[in-house]
Amino acid sequence: MVQNLDISNKGNTQTFMSSRYDSVIDLAVITPSIYGRIKNWQVSDEETLSDHKLIEFTLSHAKITPPTYKKP
Repeated sequence: MVQNLDISNKGNTQTFMSSRYDSVIDLAVITPSIYGRIKNWQVSDEETLSDHKLIEFTLSHAKITPPTYKKP
């Protein structure tokens, strides 16, 4: 984790597909406070007008309190 951000990508499904190249290049970057609220993360098979596929997920409304750390 860098700059208090995290990557929510799950799996290794290609998010970029062209006639010459496929890759898992697109990232979904989130803050740690909502990490536990991301559900049903997936790469959509829906057609788009782009070489990039849609990343879909559900964000739960339940508030999750991040753990607190105390200095020893």
